[in-house]
Amino acid sequence: MNAYIKTKYLLALISTLLLVACGGGSGGGSTNLGAGLGNDNDGGSGTETGKVQILLTDAEEDFLTYKIEVVSITLSTEAGGEVDVLTTATEVDFVQYQELSELFAIRSIPAGNYNSIQLELDYTDSEIIVQDDEGNPHMASPVDADGTPITLLNVDLQFGDADSVIVSPARVANLTLDLDLSASNEILSFDPAEVLVEPFLMATAEVDGEREHRARGLLQSVDTLEESFVLDLLPMRRRDGSFGEAVLSTDTDTAFEIDGVEYTGAEGLAALELLEPNTPVVAYGAYDEEIENPLTTQVFAGTSVPWDDKDLLRGTVTARTGDSLTVSGGVIETSDGSLFTRTITLTVGDDTTVTGYRLGDADIDSLSIGQNIQAMGDFTQTGGDVEAGDVVGTLDATTDSVRMSLTALLGSVATAAPLTIDLAIINRRPLDIFDFSGTGASALEDADPANYEIETGSLNISNLEAEEWVQVRGYPSPFGSAPEDFEAVSVADHGTDTFNATLTARWEEEAAESIVIDGSSFSLVLDEGGSSLQVGRIPARLGDAFELNSVTGTVEDGRFAVQIAGESITIFSSYTDFLVELTNQLALGEPARKLTARGDYNSIEGVLTAANLVVKF
Repeated sequence: MNAYIKTKYLLALISTLLLVACGGGSGGGSTNLGAGLGNDNDGGSGTETGKVQILLTDAEEDFLTYKIEVVSITLSTEAGGEVDVLTTATEVDFVQYQELSELFAIRSIPAGNYNSIQLELDYTDSEIIVQDDEGNPHMASPVDADGTPITLLNVDLQFGDADSVIVSPARVANLTLDLDLSASNEILSFDPAEVLVEPFLMATAEVDGEREHRARGLLQSVDTLEESFVLDLLPMRRRDGSFGEAVLSTDTDTAFEIDGVEYTGAEGLAALELLEPNTPVVAYGAYDEEIENPLTTQVFAGTSVPWDDKDLLRGTVTARTGDSLTVSGGVIETSDGSLFTRTITLTVGDDTTVTGYRLGDADIDSLSIGQNIQAMGDFTQTGGDVEAGDVVGTLDATTDSVRMSLTALLGSVATAAPLTIDLAIINRRPLDIFDFSGTGASALEDADPANYEIETGSLNISNLEAEEWVQVRGYPSPFGSAPEDFEAVSVADHGTDTFNATLTARWEEEAAESIVIDGSSFSLVLDEGGSSLQVGRIPARLGDAFELNSVTGTVEDGRFAVQIAGESITIFSSYTDFLVELTNQLALGEPARKLTARGDYNSIEGVLTAANLVVKF
């Protein structure tokens, strides 16, 4: 086993289960993301059923690929009944769900009070690729604390004092299941590359209303009067299987791209209605408790969805010469699965359709350095080793299409007005992999990452100050047209006192002390351990040394868990009850081995108020 590295590399995975109750064993119909949690059924042995809707989401930046197989998701009732809500084992690359939830399946399950959950994960053929500080990819081996390769893992959760999941014919129960990989994974080394895996699981009877949701599958029907359509779900590149149906709503602002043509609102829904049944569709939307069905904001259908004979490249443009674009560290999806690529040469031409910027207002000149893309075409591997995650190849999109997505920049403010930033990261990748040659109207005007010029238009940037961290979303300026270098759609500054933050701490086996409780808060003793505090989206290795004085928990709407090695996790909705259990475990003389907390960090007081907190003994 390699020596413990105290700088942590984090990955988060959230799986969301929404239990939708209905009577009489019905397996069809719409889902409702907004209904509340019932509390009047403690059955589990009756014949009535409800539906379970499963979504998968979230990852952090230092894993380029985290592909494992989800074998089963089992819910258990207080009466001892069990139901496996996942009928088909499915390979999932969780890095693809960084900022959205994937609608995975809708199942009918027996009504009852479900108070425990078990996930079975298969790492036998896993593909875990990590990046070092320079952005170099490494294929990593998953190992346990003894350095033994991991194959099958079971992750168990008991609800403790928290509300169990109650499914009845009259009510809808929501459950967010969080397999917290920021707490579950630690990169031990890069040469050889090894990842220590110790699974944590968290759950809450809520849906993340801030997160975008995605549904993929085959079109079944369109109802223009109700402004909705029905999908036969086929998630994760699957081409077959039974995953249930979902009813999705549209409105006048829904954007459509159908067979490479862009529409909005009713015009797009009418075009969708003209498609044959079983046409592939990918829909993005938002959680809204006021709307019965999930509301779609973007819909892609027909040839705008990679299917059958087309390959898909997802990644960021890192260099360009003429019509030849380089994508370093992209993912290729084919009908046979997906693979990480070290370098892809993407070829475009006058017949390449470019979409995603403004309605009908994009061409190949829009594809500049830093642009986040999805390109369809024909992939050819020209070198490298698939098993080592070191594939080199080409994607010919000269007669196909490229879709532009928002690019995310992170840097510190160089000047506030006009806004220029000292770039640190583009789309979670370090600057070392980017070549800005050709971005300017002349070589002297090429984008300078240390003085990257942002067009902010009417955005309010009056609160920005020099040297503070800022996140910008938008689109790089067309290739060969800088300055400016980037057109901003949104600007989020870190000039306030409170930030979203993630804390991870780990202690060595010989640690004598780990946590000291003082009233309603506690501090960490790190003499024989290490910690990492990621503030906002600033990676811990790039940000200043933020001071952490103490940790406390939210009074309401929090989830706190204690895991004893070899036993299931117990979850608490009451921070007070969690502190009692934490105190009891510390009193037994065994210090904690690992802690992960997410919540609001006050940079003035150095206090993290956690809404999610997991401690492992």
